[in-house]
Amino acid sequence: MSRPPVRGDHLVEADLSDVDWYAADVSGVTFTGCRFGSADLTEVHGTGAVLEACSFGGSRLNASTWVDCAFLRCRFDRTSCFDATFDGCKLTGSVF
Repeated sequence: MSRPPVRGDHLVEADLSDVDWYAADVSGVTFTGCRFGSADLTEVHGTGAVLEACSFGGSRLNASTWVDCAFLRCRFDRTSCFDATFDGCKLTGSVF
């Protein structure tokens, strides 16, 4: 998938490695068991997104903004989160 999903989409076990979603809006999207290996999520914005059991190995979330999102049991191995904002987000079971 090269284009970012839109509000209401539910991606399950999608391989999103190497996607370039610079400044995309993933508000209201649900990701379950997705892999974001080396993905560029720089300046991505998400409000109310749900990410469950996802992995972000080597990804870039720099300057991204997440508001009222849930990152449940996600892994952030070697992930760059420089200047990222997690406002009111739930990070239960996630490992950085």
